[in-house]
Amino acid sequence: MHLLDSDLVASDRMKRVIAEDTPSLMGYDETAFAKRLHYDKLDPVQACETFRLNRLLTATILRQLPDETFERAGMHSERGRETLAEHVAHYVEHLDHHMKFLREKRKLLGRAL
Repeated sequence: MHLLDSDLVASDRMKRVIAEDTPSLMGYDETAFAKRLHYDKLDPVQACETFRLNRLLTATILRQLPDETFERAGMHSERGRETLAEHVAHYVEHLDHHMKFLREKRKLLGRAL
């Protein structure tokens, strides 16, 4: 659920940087999201499919952009000025970080991923 919400927030931020001039990019409290959105009661299969579709749509948008668009920037409330290129790299790294954690966890449980 965290990866889905994080990706939805990231996609929104990327779209704002693409479409708006120096937009504000607000941080969010991931712990509050988990608690108040009742992650424990949501369907993980549905979340994975939504994540997959959001990634496909976002990738389609990014692939159509001219190179100079990746130099556009927004102002993140916690990190300051952030270009589209930096934002894309941050979310690739974010997913890689969590996937490494999930693979290690499943390995300890005796399950492959």
